[in-house]
Amino acid sequence: MTPPQPASSRPGSSRAPAASGGFAKNLVIERLHQEFYEIYLEFIRKKFYQIYKIIIKKMKENEKFIKKYKNPKKIENFHKRN
Repeated sequence: MTPPQPASSRPGSSRAPAASGGFAKNLVIERLHQEFYEIYLEFIRKKFYQIYKIIIKKMKENEKFIKKYKNPKKIENFHKRN
């Protein structure tokens, strides 16, 4: 005597056969995608923050330069010295 077959594999059944382990596999893949996406976003945030710090540093250096040589006479003296 053969064991009973699932309804989807019986002759005359209109349901499609169930994928073996397909649902669990999709959940695992979905979770891996989510973890990869979170790691990717964290990497991008760090890179943008590094670029942001560099830009702020350069802007502050530029402000110091402008304040130091704001007076036109100081700029003339600077050029005379160099």
